[in-house]
Amino acid sequence: GYDDATADRVGHIIRKRDLRRDPDVQTLEDALCLVFLETGFTALRREQGDDKTANILRKTIKKMSPAGQAFALELDLPEPEMEFLTRVATGD
Repeated sequence: GYDDATADRVGHIIRKRDLRRDPDVQTLEDALCLVFLETGFTALRREQGDDKTANILRKTIKKMSPAGQAFALELDLPEPEMEFLTRVATGD
């Protein structure tokens, strides 16, 4: 029941076309990355270890906007994960 322009726009966004240049696409990417950090990061670190997790976090952070990155550093994560995330995100 949606018009073609709306369907095309949604397709563009969910295919992540023009990431970094399209604010709607970037917002979706930031949201996906933040959901991962909130729901999957702790288990990933436990299962994969610090080295693999750090590589995944670097890739994740790189895809996020500066605003999304800043928001990630304010998430309510367990202290060990927040320290690890901060260290990886800031390159310390």
